[in-house]
This record gives sequence, structure tokens and C-alpha cells, in this order.
Amino acid sequence: MSAGLRNAVEVEKLLQLNRNQLVAAIIGIINPLLLASVLWRPETAHFLAGWVLVGLAFCGLQLRAWWRNRHRPRPARAPRNLDLRVCLAAALGSLYWAVLPVVAIPQADEAEVLAVVIVVCGTGVGGAVLLSLVPLAAAIYFAITFVPTIAIVLARIPETPWLLALLIFNLFVFMTVTVQRLHQVFFTNWANAIETSRLAEEARAAERTKAEFVANMSHELRTPLNAINGFSEAMAAQLFGDLGSDRYRTYAQDIQASGHHLLEIINDLIDISRIEAGRYDLQKADVPVADVLELGRRLALQAAMAAGVELRVQVPVALSARLDRMAVSHVAMHVLLQAVRSAPSGSGVELSAAAGPDGALTIAVRLSDRVGPGPGAAAEVAGGPALGMQLAQALMVLHDGELVLGAPASDLVAEGRFPPGTATGVSKPG
Repeated sequence: MSAGLRNAVEVEKLLQLNRNQLVAAIIGIINPLLLASVLWRPETAHFLAGWVLVGLAFCGLQLRAWWRNRHRPRPARAPRNLDLRVCLAAALGSLYWAVLPVVAIPQADEAEVLAVVIVVCGTGVGGAVLLSLVPLAAAIYFAITFVPTIAIVLARIPETPWLLALLIFNLFVFMTVTVQRLHQVFFTNWANAIETSRLAEEARAAERTKAEFVANMSHELRTPLNAINGFSEAMAAQLFGDLGSDRYRTYAQDIQASGHHLLEIINDLIDISRIEAGRYDLQKADVPVADVLELGRRLALQAAMAAGVELRVQVPVALSARLDRMAVSHVAMHVLLQAVRSAPSGSGVELSAAAGPDGALTIAVRLSDRVGPGPGAAAEVAGGPALGMQLAQALMVLHDGELVLGAPASDLVAEGRFPPGTATGVSKPG
């Protein structure tokens, strides 16, 4: 166990001991009053009154310490002499209970002796359990409380069989093993809990660091990329004169296309990092679903035209839904791009939407007019969902929905399922 983990466990032990003081104080108030009422007689009145007052004063100190410590912030370290303090307190508390049998039992009748044995020994057992976080203190409390009481009883009743003494010894061994076991369980459980909490906090810190790194690096990369894209676009359009060779214009177009592609990847990384960091806020509003999907189609249109794939949108007329317009259009765009990567040239891709009776909205992307192999083989060659699909899935989760990928052999590429109540207006299909 590392020093930091051991210190954390020691601090938790200190806090648990303070919580146990409340239980000990309540027991310490009730039991002395109970025994004093049973043993009260004129010849022991002064002793019992003083004994009860001492016990109440001790319990008052415990309650005061418990009340003060419960409002304090969690300490950084536990006192070095914590175990020694607990042992001294256990010795004083057990001596308080050991005095009563020595004075009261010789003058008590059998019923009173039984009451003293039950209460004192029960207090010894309960105190040992409460002090099990410090095994030595538990052993001191149990021994000093228990042994004198049994010794006085055996002296008072000489005919007590030795079998009873053996049972008492077995009880002492049992309590010793129980206290040791409770101590081990406490340390094991709290050590595991603290270590798990530490690992979770380290994971959260690493996630925050990663998100901040991606956001910062993405910003640093976007600035020069915008310049590259702008200059390459100007060169490809030959705004300031002829480049002199068609190859230069082709190179400029390639640079522009590559720059735009890299910029899209960076933008996706930024969005994913914002979602993971919990900094992506949806701007939901009632919007026409056809407009949202048409925007997604236009965003994917250039890639589709380059691949020779036709994109079509089929949405019921006046279907509206409460969602984030830009986020869902990007979901549609990324799923369409995935479909374009999967579709052979000359095929078509259909983007559709439908609403259920409960207002659950479904957006689906399917292949149509296939002229070659299905999407399964192409998708496998492409290596599965790309970064854009990961972003699409994350955006669907933000909408309390899910993005379900189609089976390899089916025409369905993916289906976005929004929760009930998303669709706010439906009319006849167009």
C-alpha cells in the first residue's frame, strides 16, 4: 500500500471513529442510568450517583468532540498518534465500567448480578466492535471491561462450573477474531474505494487534458489551414493571372481539396472533444425536417458528385421536429458520406425521415439503384465507421437518441432514432 493510499485510509479511519463516538455516547448515557436504577440502595447511593455523573461527563465530552468534528472539513492527514489516543480513551472508558462490578456485585442479589453482567459485558462487546478500527484499543476495552466482571462473579459464586469459564474464554477468542476481521474488512474496502476513486479522477483528468490538447492543437492548425485553403483557391481560380501551366492549376486544386478535407477532420475532432468535455450545448428548436436533411445533403453533395453517386431526400411534407438544426444536418451529412464511400459509382443514396404515433422521429439512409457489390464489402475495405460516424453517434446521444448501423448485406446504411416527442408536426407524405 502506497504512502498516499495509507494516509487516505487513516483519514477515513479518523472520520469513522468520530462517527462512532455518537453511538458510544448514547450507549454511555443509557446504560449507567439503567444500572443505577436497578442497583440503587442507600448504602451505594453515593457511589452510584458519582459513577453516573462521571459517565455522563465522559459522554458529554464525546458528544462535544463529535459535534465539533462533523462540521470540520476533511483533514489532509490523520494525527500520527491517533492509535495511541484511541487506546488511552479505551483504557479510561473500560476502567469506568470495570469499577462498577467490583463495588456493586458483592452487595447485589442474583437478579442484580445478572443485570450487571449482561449490561457490562454487552457494553464491552459493543465497545470492542466500535473500536475495531484500532484492534489494540478494542482488545484493551474488551479485556478490562469483561475480565474483572467475570472474576467477581466467579468469586461471588464459587460453585460456578468451569464449563462456564471455558465458554467465557471462547467468547473472548471469538471477539478477538471478530474485531481483527472487521479491521481487515474496513481497510480492504476503503483502500479499494479510495484507489477506485483515485483512478477515476486520474481518468477524468486525462480526458480533460486530451480534450484541451485537441481543442488547442485544432485551433493552431485551423489558422494556417485557412490561409492554405484561401491561397490555393485563389491560385486555382487564377485570380491574379495565368499560372503558366495546367499542372500548377491542378496542383492548386489538389492542395485546396486536401486542405478542406483536413479542415473537416479538425472540425470533427473539435466537436468530439467538446462533446466528451460536456461543452457542446444543443440549440433545439422546432424546425422543418426536410430543410435539415436538405442541408445535410448539400454538405455531402460535392463528395457524392465526385463518386458518381446521386443523393435523394424523401421526407413527408411539413414534417417538423424539435432538434438542433446544425447538429442533425451534420449527422445526416456524415451518414451520407459513409454511404457514398460504400456505394459503387452510378448508384443512388436515399435519405428519408418518418415519425411514429408517439412522435419518435427516424432518419434513415439507404442505398438504391445499386449497380455493383453491396455496402458490406466496401465498408469492410474502408475499415468501418470513420471519425465522422463517431461524431454522428455522439450527436445522436446528445439528442437522447441512437445511431444504428445497418447489416452488411442490407441496403440500410444507418438509421438515426430520436426519442418519442421529438416530432412536433406531421402531415401527408410528399
